[in-house]
Order: sequence, then structure tokens, then C-alpha cells
Amino acid sequence: MSVFTDMLESHPEINAVFVTSGDAVSNYGKILAEKGLQDKITLIGMDAIDSNIQAIKNHEIYGVMDQDFYQMGFLSGEYAMKLLNGEAVPPETFCDSMLVTADNVAQLHPEVT
Repeated sequence: MSVFTDMLESHPEINAVFVTSGDAVSNYGKILAEKGLQDKITLIGMDAIDSNIQAIKNHEIYGVMDQDFYQMGFLSGEYAMKLLNGEAVPPETFCDSMLVTADNVAQLHPEVT
């Protein structure tokens, strides 16, 4: 966390942060809230895990990208079978994702209170 706080202190012009590590998102949100920066710095991260959803509901972070793990797993299995059968598969595949924010979190993740 010290790298993040050092970055914030060294670069007060920062107004947005994108965090790729699922568990770190809510922790960084707590740091922003402790410093009173959650309304000045837009923090978006990856993974709609419970701690990140709660951080959205607490207005500590702006949002997270919710990945469709079912689609990822399904396509992985489908492509594996095609490869085993000698069929071609695309060199890259994009799976659906959705930005979860305070505007849609209750609808998309009502299970997290």
C-alpha cells in the first residue's frame, strides 16, 4: 500500500486510477476514503468480488469491470474440444464485461449488502 500512498503524495495531479488486481481495488478505495480523496480521484478496478462491490456501495471507489467468467470458461472448453478435433479456433476472443457503478450495483449485485 505504501507505493500507492507514495504515488498519491508525489503526484497530487492524479485524478484517476485503474487497478488490475481484484483484491487491491477495495483496499485502495479505503486509502482514498481515509485521505478524503474518493470524490477527487476516480478509481476503477477489475473483478466484481464482494469487497469491491461493497466499496462501490460505500462510495469508496467509482466502479469495477465485472467479467463474465461463465462465458470465459465455456469458450475455453469449446475451443479446447475444437483443437482436440483438429478444428481451427480464433487467435483471440473477447468476452463480455460490464462496468458496475453506484448507478447499477443494486440491480447487478443485490446479494452483497
